[in-house]
Amino acid sequence: MTGQDKYRKGFEPLLEDVKFVPRDDLEALRAVVNDNTCAIVLEPIFGEGGIHECSVDFLNECRALADRHRAALIFDEIQCGLGRTGTIFAFQSFGVTPDIVAIAKPIAAGLPLGAFLAKEEFGSAISVGQHGTTFGGGPLACRVALEYLEVLEEEKLLENVARVGQYLREQLTSLGERSTVVREVRGRGFILGLQLDIPARPIVEQAFGAGVLFNSTQDTVLRFLPPFLLQEKHVDKGVRVLKKLLGKAKKS
Repeated sequence: MTGQDKYRKGFEPLLEDVKFVPRDDLEALRAVVNDNTCAIVLEPIFGEGGIHECSVDFLNECRALADRHRAALIFDEIQCGLGRTGTIFAFQSFGVTPDIVAIAKPIAAGLPLGAFLAKEEFGSAISVGQHGTTFGGGPLACRVALEYLEVLEEEKLLENVARVGQYLREQLTSLGERSTVVREVRGRGFILGLQLDIPARPIVEQAFGAGVLFNSTQDTVLRFLPPFLLQEKHVDKGVRVLKKLLGKAKKS
């Protein structure tokens, strides 16, 4: 169901009757949702799409339309969920609750594991053993996942994500105000994006040589999805390196 052609290519034919609407376009959303709609599926924060948050108005309209037409509201929080926004689920920071939420990436600390949580009305549609997978839910991965959730609580990592994430955003904003190649800072917590006027990949590669890991998507977006243990001193080093690289890029 992804809207990005580069990920759809080679996997056709895909699920039929999937309609895409632009993010935050209320009229386009209303035009495609009706009594035949099975589900509304979206990321509350687009990760691969370049760190774009959906507006609260758009998410509320998704919730209202799903209720009106008896459709499932499904949030893909595989990238933005499980603590990355400073709350366990990203939807909590928007105040809009889906019927189903998909989770994965950090849950087993790097071991392959994904899960989805559903309200009773939808979860009861699947009986025990009806939806299985050979390697899914193995004892090792599940034990690691329980440990992850325990560490998240005991070491107060959500509070760290909120505090240091705000500091990181402030530093990136300050850097952007002084740089002519930075257009915008987006995101919250530890899922942030820096929109540039220049290609981002060379910046990523040069930062790697300086011992700092960034990421890039959508050609001109630098992404910041650091580990939840990040401290202000790490932010200071990363921003120093980034400031130097952006200055060099501007001159060239």
